[in-house]
Amino acid sequence: MFLCKKLKAMKQFRVLATLLFIGIAMVANAQKSPSITIEKQSKFQLDKTVETIRKSAKDAGWSIPTEHDMQASMKKAGKDVKPTKIIVLCNAEHAFKVLDNDQMKHFLALMPCRVSVYEKADGNTYLSMMNLKALSENTDQETKALMANVQNDINDIIKGVIED
Repeated sequence: MFLCKKLKAMKQFRVLATLLFIGIAMVANAQKSPSITIEKQSKFQLDKTVETIRKSAKDAGWSIPTEHDMQASMKKAGKDVKPTKIIVLCNAEHAFKVLDNDQMKHFLALMPCRVSVYEKADGNTYLSMMNLKALSENTDQETKALMANVQNDINDIIKGVIED
C-alpha cells in the first residue's frame, strides 16, 4: 500500500515536472520569436509625429504616395476612434528590386511600406510598422538583405520621433 502511494506520488511529480518544463520552453521560445510588428512610443503628439516623419522620409529619398486618416474614415462609418493616421512610404529603388525579381514578388503584399501613428487611451502617441526582418527570416539571403535595408531605412526615418 505504501509503495503504491509512493509510486503514484512520483508519477504525479513527473507529470508536473514535465508540464513545468514544457511551459518554461514555451515562454523561452516565445521570447526568442520576434514580433511581426514593431511599436514605439513617440516623443511628440500625433500631428508633430506625422509632420516629422513626412520631412524625414522626403529627406531620405522616400515618397509618400498617400496617407490615410483612419479617424475621419471611421467617422464616416459612424464609429468614433482616437486620432490615427497611416503614412504610406515608397522607395523606388527598393520597390524595383522586389518588382523585378520573381523570387521576391510575394513580398508585394507588404508594399508599399506603412507607418501607423496613433493615440492610445494613455494619451500618448505611438507608431507601428511591419517587422520586415522578422517576416523575411526564413527567406534567401538576397531577400533578407533587402528587407533588412528597407527596415533600416524606415528606422532611420522614424528615429527622430521615437523615445530613446
